[in-house]
Amino acid sequence: MSMSHNAKPNEGTAQLEPTKSAKRIASIDVLRGFALIGILLANMRAFKTPALHDMSAYVLGQTWPEGGMSGAIEAFLHWAVIGKFYPLFSFLFGLGFYLFVSRIEERQLDGSYYFKKRMAGLALIGLIHLFFIWSGDILHTYAVAGLFLLLFYRKPIGTLIRWGIGLLVFPALLTALLGLVTALTQNPEDVQGIIEMSLAPIVTIFQSGSYVDILQFRMSMEVPVLLFNLFFAVPNVLGVFLLGLAFGKWGGLQRPKEFATTWRRIQLYSGWSGAILSLVYVLLIYNVFPLPAGEGYAYGQSLNMIAGPLVMLWYVSTFVRVMENERMQTRLAPLGAMGRMALTNYIVQSIVSVFLFYGFGLGLFGRVSVAAGMGIAVTIFILQLLFSVLWLKKYNQGPLENLWRKATYAGATRYKQK
Repeated sequence: MSMSHNAKPNEGTAQLEPTKSAKRIASIDVLRGFALIGILLANMRAFKTPALHDMSAYVLGQTWPEGGMSGAIEAFLHWAVIGKFYPLFSFLFGLGFYLFVSRIEERQLDGSYYFKKRMAGLALIGLIHLFFIWSGDILHTYAVAGLFLLLFYRKPIGTLIRWGIGLLVFPALLTALLGLVTALTQNPEDVQGIIEMSLAPIVTIFQSGSYVDILQFRMSMEVPVLLFNLFFAVPNVLGVFLLGLAFGKWGGLQRPKEFATTWRRIQLYSGWSGAILSLVYVLLIYNVFPLPAGEGYAYGQSLNMIAGPLVMLWYVSTFVRVMENERMQTRLAPLGAMGRMALTNYIVQSIVSVFLFYGFGLGLFGRVSVAAGMGIAVTIFILQLLFSVLWLKKYNQGPLENLWRKATYAGATRYKQK
């Protein structure tokens, strides 16, 4: 039975402090920091254009990007960034779930109980972000998908990998099928006119609308669609979560020197396979192959759901190996500081970006090139890097991380059931 009613309110909670620097796994913090620049680069198109609303490519396809530097950057972002960094964030979330619950249970506390509270806090932060800041929020999806992790915590590694791969492949096949049906049933000429007419007022709203105008549009036109999309997003996210959980059980990130040979193999095979599949993805979405335009785009998006996790594993294995070098650990420490404040930095990225691009701020929506967008993203990232280093010199956690921890551990200690 639960022993929580026998515990004093503060008994055991003193042990639940933030993980001390000496006990943290440096490579995980560095990877989180690295993930943040990739996520910002990937999100920049959605911050500055109506990309979240423009589904025309599933019928009309895309043409090879033009414009010199911007065209080259756009192609590179698709190859190395788009669809690769949310898997990285998701992988680290699954790994973090294992570390969180296992450390809680080492103290004879109820890991499931505290993780549910943790997800409730994340859902609240995510919904505030989604409703009042930006409609591209991923945190509410993580909170929902995270609860399903509790069903898999005690499963063997092989089971986790099989489920993870299955949950990745299924949405990829579904995307290809839906894209194919769309391409075959829609008239490109009709769709082009409809989309151009529907996107024009959206650009006007974000470019010159007030905060209230944009909030009303988000609540009525974006939020319902995004919440419904949970049915499609959760399986894909959960698949990568399970891979992260499997790696946590394996122990390769906690004890990289013991598994150096395996890490080299992961780096080799994920590197060449991910690079090739990502290249094919880019060629498909830009109509290089002799396929109907929308059909090629759908196949490309489907393929990227597989290529993305492979490239993600290359990033993970590369950083794990690089972090074996003590000199590199020192050089990458600022990136680790940013990763320790990943939640705060993720939300701040949205706040700064919507101010830059929306009408109640500088109103740059629809007026910034790909190259300029990349420059803005890099600038924001550098400033966040400096802020994170300075903040952690005084505090143990970022401000949102601190609030999230307090919400997770508020109240009496809950012990494991006997």
